[in-house]
Amino acid sequence: MAGFQVLPARTTEDARKVLKQIRPSAILLDVMLEREDTWNFLADVKRDPQTNDIPVLVCTVMNRESRARALGADEFWLKPVDEDKLIRKLQSLASGRGAKVLVVDDEPAARYLIKKFLETTPYQLLEAADGNTGVRLARSERPDVILLDFLLENMTAFDVIDQLKADPRTRPIPVIVVTSHALPMEERQRLAASTEAILSKEHLSRELAINRIRDALRHAGIRERPPGSERGGA
Repeated sequence: MAGFQVLPARTTEDARKVLKQIRPSAILLDVMLEREDTWNFLADVKRDPQTNDIPVLVCTVMNRESRARALGADEFWLKPVDEDKLIRKLQSLASGRGAKVLVVDDEPAARYLIKKFLETTPYQLLEAADGNTGVRLARSERPDVILLDFLLENMTAFDVIDQLKADPRTRPIPVIVVTSHALPMEERQRLAASTEAILSKEHLSRELAINRIRDALRHAGIRERPPGSERGGA
């Protein structure tokens, strides 16, 4: 639908399973599903700190807007909904969304450099100075992409990736490895199977970092505001 990846769920139970694995840009919810308490589902989504900032668009046949708004719905429409109107709303939500980027690196200078690269973009930057903290942040914050140093104190990127892939909450998050380490072919091939890209710190630039982040988001089905436009620029 207009470039959006649609994830269908026939029941609220199906929807909860999807939310454990993927963080959608928005939820389109019919509150009149047969034998389903969708009001509780809406309330739960808006109570949970891991999902409460996901826009919920309620679309149904009965005018229950007051209840929907009270439970946290961001939009309410009566069926049938005009397709152009729906697409415009989804595009506006996507364009206003700044993807979360988690940087996991034990070198403060490296984290600062990434921060400078991204400071004029809509991306929200999260930082972790070690692998274990990075995994905890990934689980709690659900970033849209992770920039991961290969060599960390007491562990490597393989250890972090193994933990991320073992958890259904973090398994879908794209990972970009950023390293100054000369990787043997065997390690590079192993990383290539579980990451979006491998970047050299020596040759890292703002343009390269942003382009690889955008590629990772695109592959994950996430539409976001083009980050190349500077604040106040043309």
